[in-house]
Amino acid sequence: MGTAAGDFRIIGPAAAGPCSIHHQPHDANTVLISCDMTGSYITHDGGRTWRMFNLRGVVDFFVFDPRDAKTMYAHATGLWRSTDGGEKWTLVYPSPAAVKGVKMNSDHSDEQILADPDPLGMMPPGCGPS
Repeated sequence: MGTAAGDFRIIGPAAAGPCSIHHQPHDANTVLISCDMTGSYITHDGGRTWRMFNLRGVVDFFVFDPRDAKTMYAHATGLWRSTDGGEKWTLVYPSPAAVKGVKMNSDHSDEQILADPDPLGMMPPGCGPS
């Protein structure tokens, strides 16, 4: 007996390449996943439901504020912060006021945020907690 197409359901994010999983230390039901080709995902219910979000590039790492369960950081094309548990993200570095444009060099649409002045230079991929 075959299975009808309508019998399938998505139970979580899927990816073709490597992914990294980050558990929120304040809440075991909150998990973030960064995938190299399909974006980033967050769940607040232990994986029963997921929401995809995009920070203009592959997220190299997530870091959680040790004192505030709602605040987290992510590094993709820049340093991003969420103060509401991952619902909305804002660019922290470079300063949004200093952004002059976006540069795309490769055939993978990799982005580099152009900002003046840039005292630290570009943050290299993978430069963060492992």
